[in-house]
Amino acid sequence: MHALSLTLAVAIGVADVPATMVVAVAPAEGASTPQQPPQEAVDAFFRGRKLYAEGRWEEALDSFLEADKLFPAPDLQYNIGLCHERLEHWEQAIQAFEIYLRTKASAADREAVEGRIERAKTKLEEEKNAAKETGPTLTNGDGGKGPADTPPPPRTSDAKPYTGLIVSGSVLLGVGVAGALGGALGIGFAVQRKNDELDEILSGGNPSDVGYAAAKDIEDDAKRLVVYQYVAAGIGAAVAVTGAALLGIGLKRRSDARKSELSLRPAGSPRGVGLVLQGKF
Repeated sequence: MHALSLTLAVAIGVADVPATMVVAVAPAEGASTPQQPPQEAVDAFFRGRKLYAEGRWEEALDSFLEADKLFPAPDLQYNIGLCHERLEHWEQAIQAFEIYLRTKASAADREAVEGRIERAKTKLEEEKNAAKETGPTLTNGDGGKGPADTPPPPRTSDAKPYTGLIVSGSVLLGVGVAGALGGALGIGFAVQRKNDELDEILSGGNPSDVGYAAAKDIEDDAKRLVVYQYVAAGIGAAVAVTGAALLGIGLKRRSDARKSELSLRPAGSPRGVGLVLQGKF
């Protein structure tokens, strides 16, 4: 029975693969005598070729690896490299293509394969740079990608729930009182000055010879200032009342909370047995 040829060449015929690409089940170059590949290797090769053409590269890779295990051949390393390239396994693709070139010195497609190696190296470098920018990828206990440990919950403030009410109430109360007093006093002084000017005009002999129109303007200004005085006092009072209400609620809640922290415990002494009240005051 005639031995099988050294190379079993079949064009894959995938659109993005050169038509002259040859894949084979054959021993490495330099073998002294032709060898008959086992039928299992041939079947695995053709199965891988079919899966590759269908775009099922993970399964095609498994088939080519199976064929290479049964009957190692340089061209199978090329096929393995193509599958890794499709799956973006850049390190494995580089390794497979380099093995192909080392074991097949007469490869007619050497220049094209070297180009694939350079492209894979570029992609691998890009992935490494991206990983540096985004930080290391953590793995969980079973090897899957993800956080190594469940992150601790965010820390919450130690402040008591009533603290915000007391603080905001105190601030509003202070601002309201200051606004009411400041507005009333400040605008009140301005009103007083306008009234003094009118008194000089009406009962002081009008030393500045102010005309009727100017005197009327002074009177109108005084009336407007009085309105502003009331408004400022009202706004300040409203803010102060709001602050006082919040402060009162906060103080009440603090009192209730402290009462809930009180506890009674039994205590004994040479004089007898009793209860001790404990808690924060």
